[in-house]
Amino acid sequence: MQCGRWTVFFIVCAIALCLTSLGPLTQVQAAGFNPVTGATFNNPTGTPEQQYAILNQLKRSINAAPRGSVIRMAFFSLSVQSFSDTLIAAHARGVNVQLIMDNHDIRPQWTSLQTALGADTKARSFAITCTNGCLSGHAGALMHAKLYLFSTSGSAKKVATVSSANPTYAQATSAFNNAYTVVGDTELYNSYYHYFNDMVSGSRGKLQPDYYRVIKSSIYTSYLFPRPGHDVSKDTIYSILSNVKCSNAAKGYGTTNGKTVIQVAMLEWTKARVDIAKKLWSLDDAGCRVEIITNVPTIDSEIMAALQKRGGRHSNPTVRDAVKGKYHVHHKYFTINGNYAGDTSSKLVFTGSHNFTNQGLRYNNDILLKIRSNSAYQSYDDNFSQLRAYAAAR
Repeated sequence: MQCGRWTVFFIVCAIALCLTSLGPLTQVQAAGFNPVTGATFNNPTGTPEQQYAILNQLKRSINAAPRGSVIRMAFFSLSVQSFSDTLIAAHARGVNVQLIMDNHDIRPQWTSLQTALGADTKARSFAITCTNGCLSGHAGALMHAKLYLFSTSGSAKKVATVSSANPTYAQATSAFNNAYTVVGDTELYNSYYHYFNDMVSGSRGKLQPDYYRVIKSSIYTSYLFPRPGHDVSKDTIYSILSNVKCSNAAKGYGTTNGKTVIQVAMLEWTKARVDIAKKLWSLDDAGCRVEIITNVPTIDSEIMAALQKRGGRHSNPTVRDAVKGKYHVHHKYFTINGNYAGDTSSKLVFTGSHNFTNQGLRYNNDILLKIRSNSAYQSYDDNFSQLRAYAAAR
């Protein structure tokens, strides 16, 4: 028997509605749920609730989105059917659901979304893909951002979540990830709204390879890529690290003797960004406490050589390996605690989807979010401590 598009759509919606009682890997109830500003971390080695902490929070936000509101999402890949079903059910109840994904791996979970939502970007809902990134058009570029926007969810307005995590099983059960949600910041939300729309335009051929934007709003600064260039003067991470001073941190910041602390949790790091490694080595040599947790077997040997160079005044930056069996770090965050840009009482988090790769800097659609907040810093510092304990116990 053949089924038309709408028949398939209603069948999928019925299945989605039946999944509400099947536990953490399927539909998540959202009664009374309101997104709040703050960080969420998953733990792939923990319980299903801990593994799917980020995805379940997103699904609750989807379920709490009222009729007539708009959900906009951009992610690299998708494999969780219940995530697709939750979005399809939202569309069926009148939520406008607009999605962008990279086209590197089209699975049935995405196909079901396209069947239900269509691909007409002028319609209220759609699901589209980008080839070679949405903006640069460079061969091999990726739509690598992980951006989740809700015009309304529960009682919360203008909800923006940036993350290292895609809605995939592997991201939940094999990889350490984080997400940071900002509620009610109009300028930040609008900057992501425009970024999303520019990616949609890029998918239709309106490329912007020289896209780079820096948007500041209250305690947040968002860096939107790609950023073209050929030298370290146009490397955002290097420029950020160049603002660090290693001494004279205020009381209660940095180490007990006033040294600035830098912590890095990073998935990918390629030799084109070796200047970041050299800068971290020089900061450690200047007295900063630099600690890195990464996936050592995948890191370029030139990066490791730069981090472990001999002959400095102090010990080299501490590098810990997070690879253990199927588990690895998928984070793309670093924190600074101490003396930054002339402020001796800085606690900063930099997070999002931006890896330390040339592609992530020059060609991909990627997001780096800077958060100036002691409470946000504490959340990431606590997570880093957990990663440190995990890596030490390998």
